[in-house]
Amino acid sequence: MDNSDKNLFEELILHKYSMHNKAYVPLDFKNNRLDINYDLFKKLKGKFVFSCFEIKEPTDKLRLVKVFYGLYWKIYLYEVI
Repeated sequence: MDNSDKNLFEELILHKYSMHNKAYVPLDFKNNRLDINYDLFKKLKGKFVFSCFEIKEPTDKLRLVKVFYGLYWKIYLYEVI
């Protein structure tokens, strides 16, 4: 990772996070909204997001690809568009 990639990554992780169990989580649990900088995510070659919660917003940035089911769990796979 060169220095420009590192700076992009730092901008991505510092973008409006909320605290949840002492970890920074970019998900608004009340509205099921994922709040990350999608342009920077794409610059870092990010293509997919896995989530254990259904993400309802932003619909113009994410597309639900598939839901994986287990006995006691559900994983949502989203493509960043």
